[in-house]
Amino acid sequence: MKFIFLITALLTSSASLLADSSYTLKDLEALEREKSYSEFFKHASDIRPSERNDYWKEMVANMAEGYLKSLKSKLILKREDFKATQELALWPALAENEFFKIHRADLSLKWFEQCLNDDASPESPCWSDLTDFWQTPKAFVDLVPKLLRLLKPYLQSSLPDPLNPKHRARMVVSEYFIISPILFSEIAELQCQKPELQEILWTKLKTEWMSELNTHGLNKLLNSIALKDCWKKLIPKAQSYLARGGMNDDTNLGHEFLRTLDALNSPTLEFYSLNYLLGYPVKGEAFNKSWVAIQKLSKSVAKREALMQQIKSWERLPGDVFTQNDETKKRAILRHLSLNFPDYIDYYAHTCLNFYTGNKSYPQGNPALHCKEFFATAKIIENAIPASMIQKFEEQF
Repeated sequence: MKFIFLITALLTSSASLLADSSYTLKDLEALEREKSYSEFFKHASDIRPSERNDYWKEMVANMAEGYLKSLKSKLILKREDFKATQELALWPALAENEFFKIHRADLSLKWFEQCLNDDASPESPCWSDLTDFWQTPKAFVDLVPKLLRLLKPYLQSSLPDPLNPKHRARMVVSEYFIISPILFSEIAELQCQKPELQEILWTKLKTEWMSELNTHGLNKLLNSIALKDCWKKLIPKAQSYLARGGMNDDTNLGHEFLRTLDALNSPTLEFYSLNYLLGYPVKGEAFNKSWVAIQKLSKSVAKREALMQQIKSWERLPGDVFTQNDETKKRAILRHLSLNFPDYIDYYAHTCLNFYTGNKSYPQGNPALHCKEFFATAKIIENAIPASMIQKFEEQF
């Protein structure tokens, strides 16, 4: 019986001591007057949840704002200062406080600039500070441009080793990592109009699309990177790659991108089809669709003229197919073009003649790289180009 009484007394005494060590609202008010920020936030949660009224919330907000202002005024920040702001960001009373968010953003940016200036190596703790900050709820969309400008030189010079566990945080940080909060937000469609953001997004898409690890279709990949409303803003960018001429990763992705978004229409369809057939075509769906697209050009002089206006601005005219050993294929393609898009065949032939006769100067070099192979094939096909042009070309050699 005495033992039970002793235990009860000890428990009562311990509870009393704990109650005595808890701060009251008056204690917090005293700390507010003294601007004792660290002690205040150490004990602000001593107040019972049911008693955390608007007055308490206002006190917490005022102290948080004052605390961050005092930290920002320091010439040199310490990592503990940054960590303190990270801990405050988790307080529910500050979650929607705009003044706190502004001061926190400014202080964090100041810390990253100072930290990376001191050590931007792949194993620097600055990278983990950055990932912790950017993955915290309520990421700062307005901070994106400033962070991109700050990080760009460091991302280029601090290259991580994927196999080094000390480089994990640096591996996470990229330009896409910084813009990702925007891409899945309600302002995605508006922000995705910006050229800088589009370039980052396209680079990310191309890298993932070309990755051997990508086993999903493009549609799933698009959904994993950004909202559909954002991708719609990149349609003109994809179209511009096809309008430049040539076959490369950008034009191939641009074609697939536009097809996936059901935005592959004239003239981008014809640009891609021409480049595909005159590149290194392989029999299959792409070959058949390109063949049909060129075939339809025979019905519209206006469309062919509009296409030629753009094609004449290309630095290089497609024609790699003429260098291939498959005689049947290149003859079939040249015959198909001479029947349905003779404007291009005529322009290619005249470009070759102008270059070799010296009638026209080309500062960037001959746009038609395969003139000899082109004329050799055209000579076999009846009425592909006038015999007088073939004769004049052969006279140059």
